[in-house]
Amino acid sequence: MVLELSPEECGVLASLVQEELNDIGPEIRHTQTSEYRDDLKSRKELLVRLLNRLLAPQPINP
Repeated sequence: MVLELSPEECGVLASLVQEELNDIGPEIRHTQTSEYRDDLKSRKELLVRLLNRLLAPQPINP
């Protein structure tokens, strides 16, 4: 799937992903169930990859 975002949309989405990343750390630390903790860690890795893609320089199309 290809999704084109304006720079403003990309910035908003990156901010939302960053907020989720900020919230997931404490949740991981306070989780007592190892299965749920592993799920949260997987989600965190996915969010980091997504944030990196959102913050990567965008090619300029002439």
